[in-house]
Amino acid sequence: MAEIIDSLTKRLLPDGAFGLFDPRDEDRPFRLSMRGGEAYRVLEVLLGDIACMLDSAGSRNSLPGLLIHDCPREADMSVGLYENFLSLIGTLEKEEFAERASPFQYIVTTTTPPPANLRDDAVCLELDPSSAEGLLFGRRFGSEQQEELN
Repeated sequence: MAEIIDSLTKRLLPDGAFGLFDPRDEDRPFRLSMRGGEAYRVLEVLLGDIACMLDSAGSRNSLPGLLIHDCPREADMSVGLYENFLSLIGTLEKEEFAERASPFQYIVTTTTPPPANLRDDAVCLELDPSSAEGLLFGRRFGSEQQEELN
């Protein structure tokens, strides 16, 4: 995990930035060497999740290879940093898994359009929360279903 987070950080951030992984740290197991306020704290979580997803894609794992980020940019990251992050995911898929099918599916819900270089490759769905048909999985999860179970 330490190698993966460090590699992702070096590819995304300039000026010798590096990523760290400390499995004993329950609050922030993934850290970036750069300081930048809340945007970089969000980026630590996003890159940590991607590191876990990439690690799970290995042959020694049998995890589903699915990651969903629900609105990770809104109010926390600049558009530029967010677009660079999404472009990194696209680059990873094209470079690391060019010879075979990508072993993961990355889903991100956002109100921000994908970067121009990803628009042809990305599957973009417009969701509408006013009906079940407009929801990502065609149904609501959470409090309504808890009430139905009781």
